[in-house]
Amino acid sequence: MLEKFNNLYKESKELNIYFPDENPFTERRVRYNQGGTVCYCLLNQTKGKEKIGKQWSEKNCSEECEHRIAPKGKKTACLIEGSLKFILPEISSDRIWCLKTKSYYSRKNISDYINFQKQLNNSLIGNYKLFLKPKENIVEGKTFNNYVLDIVKIDDFNSNPTLNQNNTASNNKQEEKIPLKENNSKNSKTTIITTPLEKLDNINIEIPKSKKMSQLNVT
Repeated sequence: MLEKFNNLYKESKELNIYFPDENPFTERRVRYNQGGTVCYCLLNQTKGKEKIGKQWSEKNCSEECEHRIAPKGKKTACLIEGSLKFILPEISSDRIWCLKTKSYYSRKNISDYINFQKQLNNSLIGNYKLFLKPKENIVEGKTFNNYVLDIVKIDDFNSNPTLNQNNTASNNKQEEKIPLKENNSKNSKTTIITTPLEKLDNINIEIPKSKKMSQLNVT
């Protein structure tokens, strides 16, 4: 699967994806350590799970939690993470892939689009284009050129000249080598815009296990 993915998408800023159900996106508060996930709670819920040793137990989730409070200028240990689950038809029709991101604007773009489709009573099952879009941020008077995730139906993407022009322009900038600021990065380093989707620091694409889609519970 990884070999197929790299052959198709190694230098790509787009993914052709398919939603097999009506709830492809979830958000949760999550805390990690070197051993992996140690605490999580779905947004807008007051009960979560915490791992102590090797055992999971129920935990109250509130704004007063010590892991959601951080000194000024520092990040909290508990962050909000979005998970988008989909099929990559060009690779396999019976595997669920999961893309995770902690980027605020990426999460907002995806959740706003999905919620709007639901408000229109449109089915989410279908083919979409997941792509990187330029985003300019100004922090303390400094301007940073970043990329964030966005999503649109493939038919709308192909028929929208603005989206296609922006995407073509971003690809043409490879020769200019404009540095990007990596969000949520532990190491201070600069990435050139030729960075593929799966290598961005705040995005994690999970390689699916050898299980049929029917055996997976997509939430």
